[in-house]
Amino acid sequence: MYSTDPLEAFSAADVMTTEPTGLGPGQSVQEALRHIAAADGGGQHLYPVTGTDGRLLGVLPHARQTGDARRAAVDTLLESDALSVRDDDTLRHVAYVLAEHDVTQVPVTAADGTVSGLIALPTSCTHVCTT
Repeated sequence: MYSTDPLEAFSAADVMTTEPTGLGPGQSVQEALRHIAAADGGGQHLYPVTGTDGRLLGVLPHARQTGDARRAAVDTLLESDALSVRDDDTLRHVAYVLAEHDVTQVPVTAADGTVSGLIALPTSCTHVCTT
């Protein structure tokens, strides 16, 4: 009897949120916070920052959006060495990246580097467990 490992059967594209709240590098953090509030991120706490071409420049964690940082520009606070996974990566690889770096959310990029979504650990677990 053979069984299929769901971590190998599903890809990042299968479980990602396809329209995460994203930010532009020239926005002030104050503008970004207004944009986030209007979009109602639904628990999102990591915001992809993209260039005009849609490519991932970095991420802005929610924790960096406080105090004096609110007057700064998003690009001065972003983490440019941010982790990401590809949309064709298996969930096994995604789980490894999340565990290895002790994070619960990660942007998903297409082969050309454009942001195609966001994976949150609870969402991906729910998808695998209910399919």
